[in-house]
Amino acid sequence: MTIKIIRAGAWGKSIAQPLRDNGHTVVFLKRGMITLTNHDTVVLALPTNAIRDALSTSSSVRNLRIINCTKGIELTTQKLPHEIVRELLHPTTQYFALLGPSFASELREKMPTLINLGFAGKSNKAQIVKKLFETTYLRIHTVQHIPSLELAGVMKNVYSIACGISDGLGFSMNTRTKLISTAIEEFYTFCNKLNYEIDERAIGGIIGDFMLTGNSDTSRNFQFGKLLVNFSVEKSLEKVAATVEGYAALKSLTALIKQAKVALPLAHLVMDIMTMKNKKQIKSAFLTYTQKV
Repeated sequence: MTIKIIRAGAWGKSIAQPLRDNGHTVVFLKRGMITLTNHDTVVLALPTNAIRDALSTSSSVRNLRIINCTKGIELTTQKLPHEIVRELLHPTTQYFALLGPSFASELREKMPTLINLGFAGKSNKAQIVKKLFETTYLRIHTVQHIPSLELAGVMKNVYSIACGISDGLGFSMNTRTKLISTAIEEFYTFCNKLNYEIDERAIGGIIGDFMLTGNSDTSRNFQFGKLLVNFSVEKSLEKVAATVEGYAALKSLTALIKQAKVALPLAHLVMDIMTMKNKKQIKSAFLTYTQKV
């Protein structure tokens, strides 16, 4: 099968690895050169805020199979990827979300990995997609309820920033574990508020994603949080020198939280720290938060 991947970034190149290992042909589509035809299988591996532009000319294409690997919320609408695709593409489009605990570089090196494949409707269609990607080193759980998977993909990046801030302030594993535990609780609170269901089979991958991103100093979000303790937002982004997905999603997440009228203290702490001027102010806010929660 020929599979089209929109954007040849780090994740796009990595997810192409198992596809090629399974004998499929991969074609990368670049901005301004995206042409989709009926019955195409398409992987979205681009920033969420670029999805609308990328798919804007494909509204009449029928029977597309879209597999989303993107983690984010559209800034102008506060919509998750599945909502953007549903709005833009033909009703015959099949949609799946391939998300979970994984670093692009490790997938390229074929390190054992487990991620979730979210689907809606009949599971037999998800099994077809699963077979496209699953290899001896990449295991996939098929799970229902796409919205909760996509929300987890956004929130875990934001909370990874909090873990980086904690590390930058000199706190260690007890504190980091407390933050990750709280992050998972806030994720469940938000899902309940939004009426997003969580498939029990998805829980391992969701929690694993929070743990991986919050515990790794190779995570760009973690690095960014650690740098924030001593540098401005702009300088921290410059030093990371790559897209910091958690920061990119903050404004959208803030708007969605406000719209849902839900209290998520740890998420609010991360947002507040973005406006703080120095380490003393950040440490004071962090300690005030941790002593209350």
